[in-house]
Amino acid sequence: SFFSDDITKHEATSFNFSVVSYDQRPAYTVGIISNTEFPDRSFLDPLTCLYNKREIRKITDSVLDKSLKCGTKTAIAIIDLDHFKEMNDTYGHLSGDKALMNTARIIKDIIGSRGYVGRIGGDEFFAVLPDLSDLDKLRRLLRCIRA
Repeated sequence: SFFSDDITKHEATSFNFSVVSYDQRPAYTVGIISNTEFPDRSFLDPLTCLYNKREIRKITDSVLDKSLKCGTKTAIAIIDLDHFKEMNDTYGHLSGDKALMNTARIIKDIIGSRGYVGRIGGDEFFAVLPDLSDLDKLRRLLRCIRA
């Protein structure tokens, strides 16, 4: 598993990227997922409707195994919101939840069908982008998310 301490079977290229905080409210929010769309929502994070930690682990392992077999490269991005605790402490947890939902929507909208996005912790998101070997393209995607 990529998430374990032993990642020797997966070659990784480190790419440091800082996510900056924003002062303005995002222009849109995450909508509600209906029971008819996803009758079994056990694989989704209840707040953001992204994949939960357990499901994004399974997806990541599957994508990396396929990448090894096919000789392709996969990009993985961990996105953390800076100063999120301060936001919760200053504006309250409801505002923090709204920020998480809006951040989830922004990341998912930008990643789109190119990859998979999950929430792996309080203010931490995880994106898996199969068949992405172009670091410049990855940088553009991450800059777009940060903006």
